[in-house]
Amino acid sequence: MSPFKLLSILLLLIIFISGNVFAQQMKIESVTVHEFKTPVLKEKEVNPIFRIQIETTGKKNPVSLQNINLEINGTDIQNDIKEISIFYSEDKPFLRDGILFGTPEKPNKLVKISGVQKLAKGTNNFWVSFKLKENANILNELSANCLSLIINKKEIKPEIKPPSISKKLGIALRKHNDNGVGTN
Repeated sequence: MSPFKLLSILLLLIIFISGNVFAQQMKIESVTVHEFKTPVLKEKEVNPIFRIQIETTGKKNPVSLQNINLEINGTDIQNDIKEISIFYSEDKPFLRDGILFGTPEKPNKLVKISGVQKLAKGTNNFWVSFKLKENANILNELSANCLSLIINKKEIKPEIKPPSISKKLGIALRKHNDNGVGTN
């Protein structure tokens, strides 16, 4: 083998090893809950209640989200809510890009949704969503809080911006793309 090839291979090997040796351990920089003033609609499969945004740095030894602990409040949560789901949309700020995290749960005052999602470096978005029952009373209101998350078996309490907002119930008269109309 020529000295040039040997030197090139040695240089590439050094670059590869130093990249792995000096890579930063993944750590959580922030966990923030972003609430929106939107109604919760009957006949809609997915109703975003709020988004949990987890910011990470580093790539080495990625961390995983195991649980999201929620507090649900409202006029009549047992008769209004059919199920509570969480979706993961990676760094995309839209729920429509999300995949299901864990298994949807039935409504209770305290709800724990468990799953395993390895976090990416940067922004990780999780969406809490309610699906209403057909007979939900549209005169009622609902709200939810994220009490904590379990990431790599450690409890983390999120920062909530703005504080919990009560949401009105309503009826989805149109669905997204009915007659070419966008309703997002």
